[in-house]
Amino acid sequence: MGPKDICFTSLLIENMEIRSGISHELVERAQLEFKSAESKFDSAMQFRREVDKPNYAAEFVDAQRSIERSTKSIFKLMDVQHGTDHQISPESKRGCNLLNSIKHEVADINYPIQGEWGLTEQELVNIHIQEVARILFLCEMYGNMYPISDYGIDESNFQMPANKFIKSNEAEVIIESAATGLRIADAVIDSIATGEIPRTGRPSGPEGPMEGRSSIKGIHYGVGKQITDADPVSEYRRKLE
Repeated sequence: MGPKDICFTSLLIENMEIRSGISHELVERAQLEFKSAESKFDSAMQFRREVDKPNYAAEFVDAQRSIERSTKSIFKLMDVQHGTDHQISPESKRGCNLLNSIKHEVADINYPIQGEWGLTEQELVNIHIQEVARILFLCEMYGNMYPISDYGIDESNFQMPANKFIKSNEAEVIIESAATGLRIADAVIDSIATGEIPRTGRPSGPEGPMEGRSSIKGIHYGVGKQITDADPVSEYRRKLE
């Protein structure tokens, strides 16, 4: 395993601060949206703990909203319009606007890690835009399912509540994707807001689905005090609240 394989899982950046090249207001807006994504994920996990009276549809809906808000937190950071749709395609005009914004912003940042690990500017750009394309893909895929997962089948000739056909397996899959969305958004916000490649080094939350979900950052993401007492979000962002 060479430097390019390990660089984004080998650093622990402490005491990060917002860099001079980005607006504090944009970071605050991104953090507020990200906090909502955390809250929705935490709500989904609360439903998951209700083993006696499971509500997999509600679990699914909250996980979807977590993915949506994680995605929109990056839009807010980059000051790119996202609209009110539940799904945002990476191929859409807004999705492409975000990807192009990420490409230009990352290219303009002089990351300290660049010389240390021998990464080219283009490699750093590619890592970021691929991760953002990934979260847009998740947002589009699950956003398209939002109406039926929330309202069920409600046609003139047939009705069925969503909880009758959304079961544990479907909810488990989207929760894993919601954790992925949080990991990506967290990494992108910290990276672009600080000009560092940060790492969350504390194991937090269940092993497995929470593990290794962003090539930008670290190996763990734990969300919310219901899962862990360790707060994975960087201190500089919590100070913005």
